[in-house]
Amino acid sequence: MNKIWILLTALLCSCMVFAQDEDTETLSPSKKRLHTQNILEINYDGWLNAPQGITTGANRGIASYTMFDLPIIKRYLSFAVGYGFGFVNVYHNGVISRDMTDDNTAMEPLPESLDYKKNKLSSAFFDIPVEIRIRTKNTTKNKGVLRITAGAKGGICIDTHSKYKGDDPTGVEDMVFTKNKRIPNINRWRYGVLGGIGYGAFDLIGFYSLSSLFTTGQGPTSEGIRPFSIGLRMGRFDTGNARKRLKKADLKM
Repeated sequence: MNKIWILLTALLCSCMVFAQDEDTETLSPSKKRLHTQNILEINYDGWLNAPQGITTGANRGIASYTMFDLPIIKRYLSFAVGYGFGFVNVYHNGVISRDMTDDNTAMEPLPESLDYKKNKLSSAFFDIPVEIRIRTKNTTKNKGVLRITAGAKGGICIDTHSKYKGDDPTGVEDMVFTKNKRIPNINRWRYGVLGGIGYGAFDLIGFYSLSSLFTTGQGPTSEGIRPFSIGLRMGRFDTGNARKRLKKADLKM
C-alpha cells in the first residue's frame, strides 16, 4: 500500500504541474472535436447498510481514468465516456466468513479483546464512467470555471482480498498476518450513480453503488451492503500543445 501512495504523490504533483501549464494554453473550444482528459481521484470509501456492530475507519481509495469529452452545446454542455481503474480500501472491525448452514456470507464483529493494527477489505475495479458535464465557460481550461457533473459508472472487479494483522483470533500464536483472496459471494460487478461539482482545478465527486457488495440474497444483511465514495478529483485535458512544443523544439535543433 505504501508503494501505491508514493505513486499517488507523484501523480498528484504531475496534475498540479499540468493544471498550471493548462492555464497558459490557448484553445479553440468552439470546434466540436473530441478532447481526451486524464483524471485522478482520491476518495474516502464507506459502506451503507453494514451489519449491526460493524464499523469502518479511515478508508481511502484512488482511481485513475481516461475520459473522452464530446461537446454538445459548445463546451457549456458535453458528454464524456471513458475507462480506468479504481482501488477501494475499507478498514473495518469485522470478520468475513461463510455461513455453512445456508452458504451465505456472514460478517461478525471481532472480539473487543483483540488488539489488531490492520483489518481491511480491498478491491480493484476496471470501470467505465459515463458523464454529462455543464460548464460556466466555453472552454476546456480549468481556471475560473464552475463545473457540474452527473452520470453513472459500471465496472468489473478484477481483484478482492482481505488483510488482517494483529492478535491471533484462535489464540494459538501471539501475532498473525493473514491475506485471504477467497471472499465468499463477493459481487464481481458494480454499477451506480455519480455526481460532482468543481471550480478551478478540483472537483468534489461522489459515487453511490446501486449494486451490493455481496451477491444479492447471499450477503450478511437483507438490504445488501451498499458501497459509496466521496473524494477529490483532478483532471487535465490533453490539448495537443505539448506535442506542438516538441515539434517546435525539433525544428530549432
